[in-house]
Amino acid sequence: MKKILFLFLFLVGCRATPPSEAISNTVVNGLQSHVEAISLLEKQTTPECKTEAFIANLNALKTQTESMVGQVKSISQSCKVEKDVLYRDITIRNIVIGILAGILILIAFLFIRKRV
Repeated sequence: MKKILFLFLFLVGCRATPPSEAISNTVVNGLQSHVEAISLLEKQTTPECKTEAFIANLNALKTQTESMVGQVKSISQSCKVEKDVLYRDITIRNIVIGILAGILILIAFLFIRKRV
C-alpha cells in the first residue's frame, strides 16, 4: 500500500510550472521589486529634496511599472488561452484521426473477410 501511495505522490507531485508562466512570474516579481525600490527611494529622500517635480516623477515611475505588471499578466493570460485553444484543436484532430483509422481498419477487415 505504501508503495502505491509513494508512486501516486511521485507522479502527481512533480508538476512543473510551464515556461511561459515562469518567465512572466519572474518579470512580474522584478517589476514589483522595482516598485518597492521606488518607494524606498521616496522614503529615504530628505524632505529638502522632495520637490513636487521629484514626487511627481516617482509617482509616474510607480504608475508605469504597475502598468507593465498588468501588461505582463495579460500577455501571460492570453498565451494560456491560446495554448488551451491549441490543445482543444489537437484533441479534436486526434479524435478525427482515431475515427478515420477505425474506419480504415473496419474496411480492411471487411475486404479481407470478403476475399476469404
